[in-house]
Amino acid sequence: GGGSAASALADAIEVLEGGGVPEATASAEILLSSVTGTSRSRLRFDGRSMQLSPDQSATYQRHIAERLKRVPVQYILGEWDFYNLRGLIVRPPTLIPRPETEELVDMIAKAYSAKPPSRILEVGCGSGAIVLSLLTLWPETQ
Repeated sequence: GGGSAASALADAIEVLEGGGVPEATASAEILLSSVTGTSRSRLRFDGRSMQLSPDQSATYQRHIAERLKRVPVQYILGEWDFYNLRGLIVRPPTLIPRPETEELVDMIAKAYSAKPPSRILEVGCGSGAIVLSLLTLWPETQ
């Protein structure tokens, strides 16, 4: 096998912290969560009893090596959830949608909740996440 999830996580955090990677613990947890298909909280509670397959272990090690080079987690995974979108594809040079941008979408959604706009124009869009989220909320909007 590939060892326990808890052991792999602890090793990854140590490597990332040693390399000065910001948010080492969150990065390691998110990447392991993706590899195992398990939530971060389940990894914390059940990680000692969860065994990684050799393939999972190898994939996780590759992900950690990329993160050590400061590749954003979103680019390593190739997708990221944003507001009401699941698995938004994010690859270089696409801009990674920020959590603050989700707050902006939420403000717009609330401001127009009574009467959605008939048209939306997003200027200077990076990933297109804003307009895609709003169009998902309001399918009749153009």
